Amino acid sequence: MSRPRGWRNQVWEADHVQAPVLVDVEGATRRPWVTWFVDCASNTITGHAVTPVHPSRESVLAALRSAVLREASYGPFGGLPEKVRVDRGKEFLSRTVTAAFDLLDVTVEDLPAYTAHLKGTVEGLNRAVESMFLAALPGYARQPRPGKRPSRPKDEILLGFEDFTARLLDWTRWWNIEHQPAPLRGRTPVEAWWDDPTPLRDVPAADLWTFTLEDAGTRTLTTRGVRFRKRDYVGPWMTGQAGIQARVRFMPHHDHRIEVYHATTGRYLGPADLADQATEEQINAVRRARAARARHLKKDLQASQRERYAAVNQPEAPSGSAP
Repeated sequence: MSRPRGWRNQVWEADHVQAPVLVDVEGATRRPWVTWFVDCASNTITGHAVTPVHPSRESVLAALRSAVLREASYGPFGGLPEKVRVDRGKEFLSRTVTAAFDLLDVTVEDLPAYTAHLKGTVEGLNRAVESMFLAALPGYARQPRPGKRPSRPKDEILLGFEDFTARLLDWTRWWNIEHQPAPLRGRTPVEAWWDDPTPLRDVPAADLWTFTLEDAGTRTLTTRGVRFRKRDYVGPWMTGQAGIQARVRFMPHHDHRIEVYHATTGRYLGPADLADQATEEQINAVRRARAARARHLKKDLQASQRERYAAVNQPEAPSGSAP
C-alpha cells in the first residue's frame, strides 16, 4: 500500500546511488556517485551532488544546501522540509549532518536497513535515471549477472567527470520541468510544485552555510593568521585582530578555506584561505589591508605628537610640550 502523497516539503527522501557508467576521472576509470533529495509530494529533485568516489558527509551537506536554497541557480524548488527519510546511511547520520538537520528543525526518519520500499520515491528515481538516461551514455556498465564483466567496444571514448556531471544536471532539469511521472497524472513536477499552496520555509544562504559546516573549536588569531591542522590560514580582515579568540568552522575535505567566527559572540568574522595556496589576488588583498593599517597607525602617531598642554584648575601660564 502506497503512502498518501501529502504536501510539498512535508517529506523528502534522500539516497546515494552509484551510476553504472564508467567515466574518466583524471586518467582513472571510475563509476561516479549521485546524492540527491526528492520531494515526495511533487516528485521534484530538490537537490543533488555528484562525486567521483564514494560519497561522504560532504556530499550530503552539498546536496542539502542545493536542496534547501531557492535562489536563482537552485530554485524554485526547496525551502526546509518537515521530515527527511534515510535508510541508515552513515553519511546521512554523521554528527555534522544530524547537527545541521537539528539546527534547521528538520526531523530525520532513519528507516531500518534493507527496506528500500519504505522510500519508494527516491528508489523510483534511482531506477528511472538508469533506464531513461544512464543506459544511453558511453561507458554504461551494468553487469548482466553477478561476476560477469560487461562487454564494451574497445575504442569507446568515456565521458570526463565534468561532462558526465553536466549531462546529469541537464537531465535533472528535464525531469523537474518537462517529464510527467506517472504518479502526477499528466503533470510535471514543477506544475505539481506550483499547484501546491503550502507555505515554504526559507533559510538565508549565509545561515545555511553556517549550519552545514563542521566545528573545529577555538583558535587564537596571530600575525600569521589562524592555525588549523598545522597550516596557516589568512584573510585581509585579520589585519589588526591578533590576539582575539576565534572559532573555526570548515567544510569536510575542502582544506583550501575555513570560516572564522568570534569565539565569544559567535559573530562571523570572515573567510580565511590557506596561506601557501593563496592566489595573487588574495595575497594582494592581505597586503593592501596591512598597508592601510600601517597608514592609520602612522596618522594616529602623528596626531599624538602634536602640541599638548597640561590641564589646569587655577590661573597660570600654559605649560606643555610641542613636537
